[in-house]
Amino acid sequence: MRATRRFLGGLLVFTLAATLLPFAAGTTARAAEEKKIRVAVIDFDTEALTPSWSYGWHVRNLARAAADALTTKLVQTGKFRVIERQQLDKILHEQDLADTGRIDPSTAARIGKVLGVQAVIIGSVTEFGISETGGRIPQIGRWKWGHGIGGKVVTGKTTVTARLVDTTTGEILGAYEASGKYTFGKGEFSGARFGKNFDSGMATKILNKAVKKIAQQIAENADKIKPSTYRGGIVGKVAKVSGDRIYLNVGDSLGVKVGDRFEIRGMGEMIKDPDTGEVLGGEEESRGIVEVIKVLGARLSIAKPVSGSGFQVGDKAVMQ
Repeated sequence: MRATRRFLGGLLVFTLAATLLPFAAGTTARAAEEKKIRVAVIDFDTEALTPSWSYGWHVRNLARAAADALTTKLVQTGKFRVIERQQLDKILHEQDLADTGRIDPSTAARIGKVLGVQAVIIGSVTEFGISETGGRIPQIGRWKWGHGIGGKVVTGKTTVTARLVDTTTGEILGAYEASGKYTFGKGEFSGARFGKNFDSGMATKILNKAVKKIAQQIAENADKIKPSTYRGGIVGKVAKVSGDRIYLNVGDSLGVKVGDRFEIRGMGEMIKDPDTGEVLGGEEESRGIVEVIKVLGARLSIAKPVSGSGFQVGDKAVMQ
């Protein structure tokens, strides 16, 4: 009888452990994921390059290619939470920021706040060039009227720089630079040409080595990067107030979850210029804390007050 009880007790312990361990592991994994810095990669600047070159590939296309490549490489490091390109483009267009032109740290900080990220990566393709080496010899015999036999080696070289910008202060948290190259061949036989033609895929390959080095540099410093922004990097606004239900314009696209708390801040007394009467601004005042009770969509959540009162549409909501 005692042996049976011991067996049943052991079985119960084993069952509970088997049930709780995956839950604990999942909780730990989620906590580790939430600690990662949330970043966005903006299209790179290509102003330092000439408008185009003989291969017919326009340099403006490098801006998106470099940003997409860096986004992919950063995700692969596993060190960051990187906002998806589709979500980035959507928010930039909604906020009329898609055509801002060259992005400086202050503009990057503004974009980052809208996106709800802790840091924004802005970069430049400072060098992108193509060089060829090779030659051709004439043919004799039955092929003498052809163009001959020849070949060439085409080498693309690039240099890329990147800066990591704190979205709260506009401070540059890190600056990086790397170069890379990619080589491919082309051949000719009696007027027939073969080999790879230069296209967007080749341009991406030329960029990849330099971009990979940039991603590695950023990842190696991930533990040292300390943005001054709030946990999660999420800042939104109060969209609607209905009784004790506070609607926020942030949702699951930014990782908002039930239980997250936000400090609601309103603008205090406006300070005016004594001479001109122009409004100079004012200090933010905390109205209280709210807690998310339901996430309704990509950019909408419902919260309830935990403390404070007087919440108003347009108040800033800062994740705690």
